[in-house]
Amino acid sequence: MNKTVEFHKAFWHPINDFSSIRISFPKTKINNPTTPYDKEPKQTLFDHKIGNPANFHEGWIGYFGVPMQLQWTIDKSHEDFLTVTLSFAHHPSQWVFMPQRVTVSYSKNGKKFSQPEEVALPFDPALKENDKPRVCILRHKIPGSGVKYIRIEAEPVEKLPEWHAAPGEKAWIMTDEVKISSR
Repeated sequence: MNKTVEFHKAFWHPINDFSSIRISFPKTKINNPTTPYDKEPKQTLFDHKIGNPANFHEGWIGYFGVPMQLQWTIDKSHEDFLTVTLSFAHHPSQWVFMPQRVTVSYSKNGKKFSQPEEVALPFDPALKENDKPRVCILRHKIPGSGVKYIRIEAEPVEKLPEWHAAPGEKAWIMTDEVKISSR
């Protein structure tokens, strides 16, 4: 059974120095992060502070071997495009891998969503040559015309690769800021 955390407040999410999008959470859900990286997911994802990549207890939420699922409502639809920006940590020696797949889908009514669109990944997280620790920023454009609901899913690598010190084990997804911009 999937447990979810529901948010029941609205807040202002700054986009840049010139504009903002009002996001509300009357029916927004995020699947529960994994202990001990499960503290205040709403605050962590939307606090405008970059997490400390040297300490995942500071500004990150984590999922151990399960997908991250997030959905929210935008109070005002937009005429142009919306850009969804996500950040993920990649630190293989700590069992933290960038997701192997990230998708975004959207809806005008919250019932019928678009086909999930894959977000372009900067590299294959399971390859040995990509074992350097880093923070990865992913961006994906969606048409903003009438879009009021956005859903994101990030899938972990299936298992730690053969070159890892613990091959075959589950991997962590560590995520931080989520942003939506109208430009």
